[in-house]
Amino acid sequence: MGGGKRQDPADHQRLIIEGRPYHWASQAGRRRASANYGGTMTTDVPMSVLGPGGVEETWLLLLEESEIPGITLKSCDGWAWSADGDDIFEAMSRIRLQIEPLGYQLLCNGARIDAFPSGMSRDMWGGRVLYILKPGRAAYRRVSIFDRAEPASVGTVAAQQGFYDSWLAGPKHWPLTDRARSALAELRFRLRDRY
Repeated sequence: MGGGKRQDPADHQRLIIEGRPYHWASQAGRRRASANYGGTMTTDVPMSVLGPGGVEETWLLLLEESEIPGITLKSCDGWAWSADGDDIFEAMSRIRLQIEPLGYQLLCNGARIDAFPSGMSRDMWGGRVLYILKPGRAAYRRVSIFDRAEPASVGTVAAQQGFYDSWLAGPKHWPLTDRARSALAELRFRLRDRY
Protein backbone atom coordinates (compact mmCIF):
# COMPACT_ATOMS: atom_id res chain seq x y z
CA MET A 1 0.00 0.00 0.00
CA GLY A 2 2.54 2.58 1.09
CA GLY A 3 5.09 1.71 -1.61
CA GLY A 4 2.67 1.41 -4.50
CA LYS A 5 -0.76 0.19 -5.42
CA ARG A 6 -1.16 -3.59 -5.44
CA GLN A 7 -3.33 -5.10 -8.14
CA ASP A 8 -5.19 -8.35 -7.59
CA PRO A 9 -6.92 -9.45 -10.79
CA ALA A 10 -8.74 -12.22 -8.90
CA ASP A 11 -10.49 -9.62 -6.72
CA HIS A 12 -13.48 -9.08 -9.01
CA GLN A 13 -15.45 -7.00 -6.48
CA ARG A 14 -12.64 -4.45 -6.17
CA LEU A 15 -12.41 -4.11 -9.97
CA ILE A 16 -16.13 -3.43 -10.12
CA ILE A 17 -15.75 -0.81 -7.38
CA GLU A 18 -12.89 0.88 -9.22
CA GLY A 19 -14.75 0.72 -12.51
CA ARG A 20 -17.96 2.20 -11.14
CA PRO A 21 -17.28 4.44 -8.14
CA TYR A 22 -20.97 5.28 -7.63
CA HIS A 23 -22.12 1.67 -7.31
CA TRP A 24 -20.08 0.52 -4.32
CA ALA A 25 -22.74 1.19 -1.66
CA SER A 26 -24.14 -2.33 -2.03
CA GLN A 27 -20.68 -3.72 -1.23
CA ALA A 28 -20.52 -1.98 2.18
CA GLY A 29 -19.44 -4.07 5.11
CA ARG A 30 -18.54 -7.08 2.97
CA ARG A 31 -15.48 -9.07 4.10
CA ARG A 32 -13.41 -11.17 1.79
CA ALA A 33 -10.18 -13.10 2.14
CA SER A 34 -7.57 -12.67 -0.54
CA ALA A 35 -5.15 -15.56 -0.93
CA ASN A 36 -2.80 -13.42 -3.04
CA TYR A 37 -2.10 -11.17 -0.03
CA GLY A 38 -0.99 -14.03 2.21
CA GLY A 39 -4.20 -14.25 4.24
CA THR A 40 -4.99 -10.55 4.27
CA MET A 41 -8.60 -9.77 5.16
CA THR A 42 -10.16 -6.80 3.36
CA THR A 43 -13.18 -4.95 4.74
CA ASP A 44 -15.26 -2.37 2.87
CA VAL A 45 -16.54 0.38 5.18
CA PRO A 46 -18.83 3.21 4.00
CA MET A 47 -17.34 6.41 5.42
CA SER A 48 -19.07 9.78 5.83
CA VAL A 49 -16.80 12.63 4.76
CA LEU A 50 -17.30 16.35 5.31
CA GLY A 51 -16.12 18.28 2.27
CA PRO A 52 -15.38 21.91 1.51
CA GLY A 53 -18.39 24.11 2.18
CA GLY A 54 -19.86 21.63 4.67
CA VAL A 55 -21.09 19.18 2.03
CA GLU A 56 -21.35 15.64 3.38
CA GLU A 57 -20.61 12.69 1.10
CA THR A 58 -20.26 8.94 1.58
CA TRP A 59 -16.97 7.46 0.39
CA LEU A 60 -15.56 3.95 0.57
CA LEU A 61 -12.83 2.98 3.00
CA LEU A 62 -11.05 -0.28 2.19
CA LEU A 63 -9.34 -1.72 5.26
CA GLU A 64 -6.61 -4.30 4.73
CA GLU A 65 -6.00 -6.23 7.92
CA SER A 66 -2.61 -7.88 7.77
CA GLU A 67 0.75 -7.71 9.52
CA ILE A 68 0.97 -4.07 8.39
CA PRO A 69 -2.59 -2.66 8.34
CA GLY A 70 -3.47 -0.43 5.42
CA ILE A 71 -6.34 1.82 4.40
CA THR A 72 -7.45 3.03 0.98
CA LEU A 73 -10.04 5.80 0.88
CA LYS A 74 -12.01 6.24 -2.36
CA SER A 75 -14.14 9.25 -3.17
CA CYS A 76 -17.38 9.11 -5.15
CA ASP A 77 -15.66 10.64 -8.18
CA GLY A 78 -12.90 8.01 -8.28
CA TRP A 79 -10.02 9.66 -6.39
CA ALA A 80 -8.14 7.38 -3.99
CA TRP A 81 -5.65 7.82 -1.15
CA SER A 82 -3.71 4.99 0.51
CA ALA A 83 -1.65 4.66 3.68
CA ASP A 84 -0.45 2.00 6.04
CA GLY A 85 0.86 2.04 9.59
CA ASP A 86 1.68 0.06 12.69
CA ASP A 87 -2.07 -0.10 13.44
CA ILE A 88 -5.39 1.05 11.99
CA PHE A 89 -5.38 4.33 13.93
CA GLU A 90 -1.98 5.31 12.51
CA ALA A 91 -3.03 4.37 8.96
CA MET A 92 -6.21 6.43 9.34
CA SER A 93 -4.21 9.40 10.65
CA ARG A 94 -1.96 9.23 7.58
CA ILE A 95 -5.01 9.18 5.28
CA ARG A 96 -6.42 12.20 7.13
CA LEU A 97 -3.14 14.07 6.63
CA GLN A 98 -3.54 13.51 2.89
CA ILE A 99 -7.15 14.75 2.63
CA GLU A 100 -7.06 17.61 5.18
CA PRO A 101 -5.23 20.03 2.83
CA LEU A 102 -8.01 19.43 0.28
CA GLY A 103 -10.66 20.50 2.80
CA TYR A 104 -12.04 17.05 3.69
CA GLN A 105 -12.57 15.49 7.12
CA LEU A 106 -13.66 11.97 8.02
CA LEU A 107 -16.82 11.86 10.13
CA CYS A 108 -15.86 8.97 12.39
CA ASN A 109 -14.58 8.47 15.93
CA GLY A 110 -11.06 8.09 14.54
CA ALA A 111 -11.17 11.78 13.58
CA ARG A 112 -12.69 13.08 16.83
CA ILE A 113 -10.46 15.57 18.59
CA ASP A 114 -11.24 14.00 21.98
CA ALA A 115 -10.67 10.35 20.96
CA PHE A 116 -7.38 8.46 21.10
CA PRO A 117 -6.30 4.82 21.52
CA SER A 118 -4.44 3.61 24.56
CA GLY A 119 -1.31 1.51 24.20
CA MET A 120 -3.26 -1.55 25.32
CA SER A 121 -6.01 -0.96 22.76
CA ARG A 122 -3.39 -0.57 20.04
CA ASP A 123 -1.81 -3.88 21.06
CA MET A 124 -5.01 -5.86 21.64
CA TRP A 125 -7.34 -4.43 18.99
CA GLY A 126 -4.90 -2.94 16.47
CA GLY A 127 -6.08 0.64 17.05
CA ARG A 128 -9.76 -0.18 16.35
CA VAL A 129 -10.89 0.85 19.84
CA LEU A 130 -10.49 4.44 21.05
CA TYR A 131 -11.15 6.16 24.35
CA ILE A 132 -13.17 9.36 24.66
CA LEU A 133 -11.03 11.75 26.70
CA LYS A 134 -12.27 14.49 29.02
CA PRO A 135 -9.86 17.00 30.56
CA GLY A 136 -9.13 16.16 34.19
CA ARG A 137 -10.86 12.77 33.98
CA ALA A 138 -9.54 9.26 33.47
CA ALA A 139 -10.48 7.71 30.14
CA TYR A 140 -13.16 5.05 30.46
CA ARG A 141 -15.61 5.26 27.52
CA ARG A 142 -14.56 3.14 24.54
CA VAL A 143 -15.78 3.58 20.98
CA SER A 144 -15.08 1.96 17.63
CA ILE A 145 -12.77 3.90 15.31
CA PHE A 146 -15.18 3.60 12.35
CA ASP A 147 -18.44 4.60 14.08
CA ARG A 148 -19.91 7.90 12.89
CA ALA A 149 -19.06 11.13 14.69
CA GLU A 150 -20.80 14.50 14.45
CA PRO A 151 -19.09 17.19 12.35
CA ALA A 152 -18.65 19.44 15.41
CA SER A 153 -16.57 16.79 17.20
CA VAL A 154 -14.00 16.07 14.44
CA GLY A 155 -10.85 18.02 13.65
CA THR A 156 -7.38 17.82 12.22
CA VAL A 157 -4.74 15.27 13.15
CA ALA A 158 -2.72 18.07 14.79
CA ALA A 159 -5.71 19.18 16.90
CA GLN A 160 -6.36 15.59 17.97
CA GLN A 161 -2.71 15.05 18.94
CA GLY A 162 -2.66 18.38 20.78
CA PHE A 163 -5.79 17.48 22.77
CA TYR A 164 -4.30 14.09 23.65
CA ASP A 165 -0.98 15.63 24.75
CA SER A 166 -2.74 18.17 26.99
CA TRP A 167 -5.00 15.47 28.43
CA LEU A 168 -1.99 13.25 29.10
CA ALA A 169 -0.10 16.07 30.86
CA GLY A 170 -3.08 17.10 33.02
CA PRO A 171 -4.16 15.65 36.38
CA LYS A 172 -6.68 12.79 36.35
CA HIS A 173 -9.57 12.60 38.77
CA TRP A 174 -11.08 9.15 38.92
CA PRO A 175 -13.98 9.02 41.38
CA LEU A 176 -15.44 5.75 42.57
CA THR A 177 -18.42 6.07 40.21
CA ASP A 178 -16.06 6.30 37.22
CA ARG A 179 -14.17 3.21 38.36
CA ALA A 180 -17.42 1.25 38.74
CA ARG A 181 -18.62 2.49 35.34
CA SER A 182 -15.30 1.53 33.80
CA ALA A 183 -15.47 -1.99 35.28
CA LEU A 184 -19.02 -2.47 33.96
CA ALA A 185 -18.05 -1.15 30.53
CA GLU A 186 -15.08 -3.51 30.44
CA LEU A 187 -17.31 -6.45 31.37
CA ARG A 188 -19.90 -5.53 28.69
CA PHE A 189 -17.18 -5.11 26.09
CA ARG A 190 -15.58 -8.48 26.86
CA LEU A 191 -18.92 -10.31 26.93
CA ARG A 192 -20.02 -8.69 23.66
CA ASP A 193 -16.89 -10.00 21.93
CA ARG A 194 -17.57 -13.55 23.14
CA TYR A 195 -21.17 -13.91 21.96
